[in-house]
Order: sequence, then structure tokens, then C-alpha cells
Amino acid sequence: GERAGGFPGADVILEQIKTKQIVQKRIGLIGLTKAPVREGVALLDENDQVIGTVTSGTYGPSIAQPVLMAFVDIAHTDIGMEMWALVRGKKIPVQVTKMPFVAQNYYRG
Repeated sequence: GERAGGFPGADVILEQIKTKQIVQKRIGLIGLTKAPVREGVALLDENDQVIGTVTSGTYGPSIAQPVLMAFVDIAHTDIGMEMWALVRGKKIPVQVTKMPFVAQNYYRG
């Protein structure tokens, strides 16, 4: 039969799944200001501790706000939680939101 794994990082990932030790989760965030937040930016909690990293960010024209995705510590993934993106030494407020950022409205047949 097929052997479990066989992909890069399988030993680590399969162990995390087995022991339920997932420490980070991918989340969607919206910027609470107009300031853009880009890939690689650190995310901070209220104590200025790094809790995650932005994986992608852009301006969301349909909601007129910056939208971003990030991996953050599991304790900071609830919808509505606020944190700060550290952009060039300045703390930009962002808020956890559900994904997709905009409801799909295309015809599904």
C-alpha cells in the first residue's frame, strides 16, 4: 500500500498531526488603516511579542482595505482578534477575519 508521507517535511508534519501539536495556523487579516502590509512582515501581540508572519498582502479594492494572509500562533486565530503588523518600525493595526474576504457571487449552475 501507499506509505504515508513521501513529501518534504513529512516526518515533522505527520508527527504534528498525530500528536495534535499544530502551533501555527493560516489566517486572513484586514488592515484597519490604509497602510499596505506586505509578505514577510512580522505580526505582534499586545506585548510586542512576535506571533506570526505575513505570507501575502495586497489592497482589497472590493472592501477598500488592505487584506493579508499570515501564519500565526494558534492562540491568536479567533475571528475579530486584533494584532499589529510591524511595517518599517511602525505598528499597523490588523484584525483577524474570515476567508474568503469577499463572498463568492458567481453562478454555480
